Amino acid sequence: MSGLLVREMTLAGCERVAEIRVGGWQTAYRGIVPQSYLDMMSVPENTEHQRTRFLQTTPACWTLLRQSTRRCAAAGHGRMPEVRYVRELAG
Repeated sequence: MSGLLVREMTLAGCERVAEIRVGGWQTAYRGIVPQSYLDMMSVPENTEHQRTRFLQTTPACWTLLRQSTRRCAAAGHGRMPEVRYVRELAG
């Protein structure tokens, strides 16, 4: 697939990851999660959360970005440490 780049996230990517996360939740969980919760989700607040997590990264906590000329997507850990999976990819 041409034009596809997968790279480690940088601090500069935190805002875009927050946009994807908030927008994804507000779209995917509409009608499942209380609308009041989805409405209170904030890209600026989540950007700060992403920056904090990024700066505290350990080998068990990382994010990768899939980047093309038209889209950007992010993936990262979401499991509890006691879960014994080697790798997992969801999308």
